[in-house]
Amino acid sequence: MAVGAVTLLGALGSLLGIVVWSAGSYNSLVRLRELVTEAWQQIERELDRRLELVPDLVKGLRAHVPQNAVQPVLRARARVRNAGRDPRTRAPAENELIRALAELLRAAENRPALDSDQGFQALRCELASIEDRIAASRRFYNASADALNARVRGRSRLTAILVGIRRADSFEGVDGCAAWTEQAR
Repeated sequence: MAVGAVTLLGALGSLLGIVVWSAGSYNSLVRLRELVTEAWQQIERELDRRLELVPDLVKGLRAHVPQNAVQPVLRARARVRNAGRDPRTRAPAENELIRALAELLRAAENRPALDSDQGFQALRCELASIEDRIAASRRFYNASADALNARVRGRSRLTAILVGIRRADSFEGVDGCAAWTEQAR
């Protein structure tokens, strides 16, 4: 009887250990998933700020640059608006917008009228500021996604499968038009 009681206590202790470990694993996964969600929401806020700045930028530059420099920006902006909120679909559209904006700003370089236009200079500074915040938010998001993915692939894999927590996609983007953000400072 004593051996049976020890075996039962050992089994119950092991089961309790597994339950406690699973609960801790679950809480960790949920915390990381929430961190990834919050980080993505921050990126979206900054991306939306940039998207709303585009019409003012185009309006200010339309008279100073060729029309073929403006149209790609407008098409890219429309594509971003239709891309949705998923990082996998949003990243390519955002990258297209960044490249189009870089080309537009390159076309506007060395225009004496724009060098003295305070409105344009303010828009360019605001765009540079937004790009900096996007880059910082992207770094935080990707670090959070990497932490979650490490848990989902690692020791918390079984818990993640059982509760339906999946890997997070990273958000790889073009580095915020580094060539022209430096000019705005």
